[in-house]
Amino acid sequence: MKERFEKVFKFKNIVWPPFLPIVAVILSVIFHNKWFFFVGATINIFFYTLFAFEIHNIDIEKNKLADNKFYIYNQYWLNGLGAFIGWFALYILLFYIIKINQCTPIIVIECWINNLGKKDIILIVITFLGLTGYIPYYALLIRQGIK
Repeated sequence: MKERFEKVFKFKNIVWPPFLPIVAVILSVIFHNKWFFFVGATINIFFYTLFAFEIHNIDIEKNKLADNKFYIYNQYWLNGLGAFIGWFALYILLFYIIKINQCTPIIVIECWINNLGKKDIILIVITFLGLTGYIPYYALLIRQGIK
């Protein structure tokens, strides 16, 4: 399992998926084009879905979960949905609240400061949890805390 993770997520000893949102945002700002964002989002969602167990270092054989097909498929779609929610929240944050597509690369920080409010912190947290693949994990923790 570790070899599969390193083959896909490491390039010259750098784990690349966390940098994909940053690159997508920078290219979207520079070229004023949302397509870079959508391409980055699609690639990231695909990998977070396909490698749901490797991302969280879950060895399904070791934990004797390989026989539970429902758990395995459930984890795949939950991880993909969580990544989609994170990218969707980032899209709303960047293009509708901060409005980076209307800013030049030089004044993007100024746009960020002027357009971001205190109420947007929840959106930032959802974005972070979705882009790191932790929405399903925290949803499970919240559900266990309610019982």
